[in-house]
Amino acid sequence: MPKRETSRIADGTQRRREQRRVFRPLPSRSVLDVAEKHWMPAVYIVRMIEAAAEAGSFEPDWMLARIGLNNRDLVEKDARCSVAHRLRLLHAITTTNDIPGLGLLAGRRIMVPDHGIVGYAILSSANLRSVMDVIARFHQLSNPTVRFAHYVDGNDVVIDEAPIFPFDDVATRYHLEEMLAAWLPIGALLQQGSLRFTQIRVPWARPSYHSLYEQLFRCSIAYNQPDCGARFPASLLDELISLANPEMALLCEQQCDIVAHEQDSDGKILYQVQRVLLNQPGQFPSIESVASKLNVSPRTLRRHLAAEQTSFRDIVGNLRMAIAVKYLQNTRMTSQSIAALLGYSDAANFHRAFKKSHGLTPKDFRCQVSTSD
Repeated sequence: MPKRETSRIADGTQRRREQRRVFRPLPSRSVLDVAEKHWMPAVYIVRMIEAAAEAGSFEPDWMLARIGLNNRDLVEKDARCSVAHRLRLLHAITTTNDIPGLGLLAGRRIMVPDHGIVGYAILSSANLRSVMDVIARFHQLSNPTVRFAHYVDGNDVVIDEAPIFPFDDVATRYHLEEMLAAWLPIGALLQQGSLRFTQIRVPWARPSYHSLYEQLFRCSIAYNQPDCGARFPASLLDELISLANPEMALLCEQQCDIVAHEQDSDGKILYQVQRVLLNQPGQFPSIESVASKLNVSPRTLRRHLAAEQTSFRDIVGNLRMAIAVKYLQNTRMTSQSIAALLGYSDAANFHRAFKKSHGLTPKDFRCQVSTSD
C-alpha cells in the first residue's frame, strides 16, 4: 500500500477515536473521598468490563491500570473494590468509548451470587415477598450506590430507586440502569421463570438505544419521569423461588444482620474479619485463610485483634452463637444439624460451647423460648 494511503487511513482511525471521546471531569475530590470508604464486591467491576469489552473496542488491562487495579485484584474469590474504583473506571470507559446503554448491559450480567451474602439470602428465600424484604433491608451491603424502596399500590408493587452519591448525569444513569437490569437474573429465580414488569420508568428522555430497554424488559417504558423505578403485579409476591431453602435463608439473613450491625465499626480489623467470615454462609475459614484475604500475616492479624481486645477464636465463637440462637428460636432443626451447619466437629462440642455461652443447653434454651412465647 502506498505510504500516503497508509497515512490517510491512520489519520482517519485517529479522528474516529477522537470523535468517540467525551470529555468530562472526574468526580469531585469530596465525592471520591466519601466513595473510597464504601466497598462492594469486585465482580461489579468485572461485569462492567465484560459489558464494555463485548460492546466494542476496549482494552481492560489498560483501563484497570488507569484506576490502580489489575486483573489479579478482581479474580480472587471474595475480592472487593471501592465505589471510587467504580467511578474512576466508569469515567475512563465513557471518556474513551461510546457504549450506549452500558448500565443495562452490565446489570443484566450481574448474577444473584455476585451480590455476596445478600445474594445467597435472595437465592434461598421462600418467595418473591421474602426477596423484596431481603433487598430492602440489606441491599446496600452489596451495592451502596443506589437507594432502594418498594411498596404496594393497589394491584401493583412499585419499586423506587435513587442514587445515594451526588453523581453526575452519566454516573447517575449508569448506576440506575445497572440496578434496573440486575432485576432480570433475580426474576429468573421464580418458578415461573421471570419477573414480569408492567412498567419501567426513568428520569431521562428516550435514548438512542431505546430498543435495548424494550428487548430486556418487554413492557411499557416511561421516559422523562420524576424518578426511576418499576412496577410489577402484586400477585407475584407469593411466587415461589425455585431454590428456596428456609434454613439457609435464615442463616444468610442472620449473617446480613450481623454485617449491617457492624457497619459503624468500619475500619476496625474486627469488622474486616467478620466480613470475610460471613461471606460464605455456613463456612468459617481458618485464621490463615482470613489473614491471606486481608493481605496480612496470621501473626499480624492476631496482634491487631489483640489491640482491639478480641481474638480470632472469640470472633468465630460469637458469630456461631449468634447464628445458633436464631436457629433455635426460629426453626425446628436438631442440635446435630445446627452443629454441622456451624462447622462443629460433632453435636457434643456444640452443646458445650452453647452452654458455656448462654448457661443453658440448646434444648433448654429452645424450651425457654417456647415458654416465653
